[in-house]
Amino acid sequence: MKKAFLIAVLTTLGQFGFGQELTRKELLSFYESAISDYYSQTFFNQTNREHLILNDSLPEGLRVKYPNFILFPVTEREGIKKIERTKGKSGTLNKITLKEISPDTMDIIINNWSVTVKRVLKIHEGRLITKNINYAFGCGGTMGYVPEARLVYNRSIKQWEYFSKAALLEIRKEELESHRNR
Repeated sequence: MKKAFLIAVLTTLGQFGFGQELTRKELLSFYESAISDYYSQTFFNQTNREHLILNDSLPEGLRVKYPNFILFPVTEREGIKKIERTKGKSGTLNKITLKEISPDTMDIIINNWSVTVKRVLKIHEGRLITKNINYAFGCGGTMGYVPEARLVYNRSIKQWEYFSKAALLEIRKEELESHRNR
């Protein structure tokens, strides 16, 4: 019984006692770096400079205007209506998430939802349906889980460090190569 209690206490201390609290200013800076990296790499050939992003996924105070693009915060319903008015009735809705891996490691993930809206006229379970909305989600690729950005607290210099997706992919490639060469 004492061992179980000791393990529970040590686990709790490990979860909450060794990480460093991220300031609001640092968090917004990391979000902005991740967003800037993501949209400058992923959408560099697109003529559309306005990107729909779910407003409930944005932290308060985050800027939405960047040098080469603008984030357009919308609800899911507003995003679908905006996509429905585009040529081809298809577009992308994005969602940004902060995922705490451990007290000293956090990931920023940007999910892409490809949305297609099609006008239909049918009755389904006694209700009139006038549009069919299809969502497609990306799988993330064959490299396994790699976030858009990772924040790691470096205890030796007592600062949070930012790792872009490009840096994380290089680390992941090295890991896969080392496993392959064993």
